[in-house]
Amino acid sequence: QCSYLDNLLATELPQLEMTVAEASQKDVFRASLSAFAEQAIDMAYGREPVRGFRFRLCAFGSLASGFALKGSDLDLAFVVEVMDPLPGAPVPSVTAATLVREDGIPRVLELAYLNHGLGARLLSRTRVPILKVCEKPTKKLYTNLIKEREKWQGSPVAASFSPAKDVVGDEVQSEGASRSETPQSTPNEVPQSAVAVNDTSQPKATSAQLNKALLSPPAESLQSPDNDKKGQSLRSPVGRMWTREKALGPLDFPKHGVGIQCDINFSNPLGIHNSHMLRCYSLCDPRVRPIVLFVKAWAKRRKINSPYSGTLSSYGYVLMALHYLVNVARPPVLPNLQHFTGIVLALSSTEHPQVSDFVNGYQVRYFGDETTLSRLAADGKLTANSDPVGVLLRGFFQYFAVPVNGGFNWAQDVLSLRTPGGIRSKIVKGWTGAKTELVVRQRYLVAIEDPFETAHNVGRTVTRRGVDAIRDEFRRAWRVLDLVGERGGQGGADEKVEGEGGLLDELAE
Repeated sequence: QCSYLDNLLATELPQLEMTVAEASQKDVFRASLSAFAEQAIDMAYGREPVRGFRFRLCAFGSLASGFALKGSDLDLAFVVEVMDPLPGAPVPSVTAATLVREDGIPRVLELAYLNHGLGARLLSRTRVPILKVCEKPTKKLYTNLIKEREKWQGSPVAASFSPAKDVVGDEVQSEGASRSETPQSTPNEVPQSAVAVNDTSQPKATSAQLNKALLSPPAESLQSPDNDKKGQSLRSPVGRMWTREKALGPLDFPKHGVGIQCDINFSNPLGIHNSHMLRCYSLCDPRVRPIVLFVKAWAKRRKINSPYSGTLSSYGYVLMALHYLVNVARPPVLPNLQHFTGIVLALSSTEHPQVSDFVNGYQVRYFGDETTLSRLAADGKLTANSDPVGVLLRGFFQYFAVPVNGGFNWAQDVLSLRTPGGIRSKIVKGWTGAKTELVVRQRYLVAIEDPFETAHNVGRTVTRRGVDAIRDEFRRAWRVLDLVGERGGQGGADEKVEGEGGLLDELAE
């Protein structure tokens, strides 16, 4: 079993990792989005009201942590920094919280990106506003996005568009796509001039249009319920078969054919700290990154990594893998960076570099010195575990597939990376029943505590069908490994088990 996993990883890992060239392309796109954002904010607000703030688009998520798969979306955080006022400078007339409300900068950027020929759609019924952006929308998708924007603002959008190559009929399924079930109205038609995306000679939205559309939005938003990226109801309508990967709605971005895709999160400073801590874990041992990439690729191919569809986000699987390496593997592969007792013992008496702060009311505290962690890892001071990756992967799948004799108890356990031992009780935590808070549906079928925002369940999107699918896939993975062990298989990526297929086979629905 372990040799099979070692061989499989050696074959698959080069195909899973994001290349340096792809990461560079995404950073160039981030820089373009940042430049467009700066220009749009100046046009919409004028410089005076926002003089006391600095705005940045920072990468977080898998690209920042080092756990990005090939083709992963770009995750950006819109960061508002309050600048130290100059002597005699006027006090800003708005607050940072006001600026990042749905009817503030998120809507400013949505219109600006549409005006530059990008695909843009604001999801406002999420825990924080999320702006989805794609580089090269198809003509059909772009038209639908413009109409949705016009519904919200109640007036036509003056925008230009250079169509990318259309996906025929847009019959493509996207990873994590949601189904739009609300009938679309037919607002005023949109100008369809085929011009270069960044051709400044073409008509763009004027400053007056931006101010009218963005600073005085209609009293009622016409956003449809499907805009809830994480909190929407994920039950299938009566008579419709539930699938792990939903068919595209008219506003959904297809998986391929629209260039780089990006999610811009607003009011989410904890996400940046989370990403940095995950990166620090990746530096503690060279086995961490390939294990996490393998687990993420497995979940993606088996179609159990879609919060839209009622399964678990990739971030959830990263926390599961780290939990196993910190708290279950013996000896531990990783120290607990939020307690770092073992790390301090390896340092000199004068070395105690750490990150410590309070963000949005939550304590953010972890050992965050990348240079020190890399040095300690190279010197072999962070772990006494020498198991090969195959042994650790086998243990990971067994732990979550077999909930007896020390396995994960899905019904009772809360996975808590920050807690010594890694497990809390659902009863003690109070995570025992579904409930709705504001517009966000909280579920606890899969309970994974966020390392910093301890009131947030990373698994809250998982529905009954979703948890059944996730547990079925862990059991299937364990059956494959069990059968490989019985056969004494030493094969690699082409190793198949009769009746089950290969471990990383893509699920066909």
